[in-house]
Amino acid sequence: MSVLAELVDGRELTEAEATNFMEELMSGEISEGEAAAYLTALRIRGETPLEIASFAKVMRAHAVQVKPNVKNLVDVVGTGGDCKN
Repeated sequence: MSVLAELVDGRELTEAEATNFMEELMSGEISEGEAAAYLTALRIRGETPLEIASFAKVMRAHAVQVKPNVKNLVDVVGTGGDCKN
C-alpha cells in the first residue's frame, strides 16, 4: 500500500516517511497533483507533531541563508509580536 493510501486511511507518517515526502516536495520530484493529494490527506487527518517537526527539519536544510553585507539593516516584515501595531 502506498504512503498516500495509508494517509487516506488515517495512518500517521513515520519520521522517515515524513522526511522523504518533504525532500521530494522541496526538490520538485513529485507533481503538483501528488503534493496536493498528500497535503490534503494530511490536513484532513490532522498533522502530528512528529510530521511537522520532520517537515521543518527538511525545510530548514533547504533554506537559503541571507547574510547581507549591510549595516543598519531593518526587517520590515514582522509578525506584530512587538506590540507596536
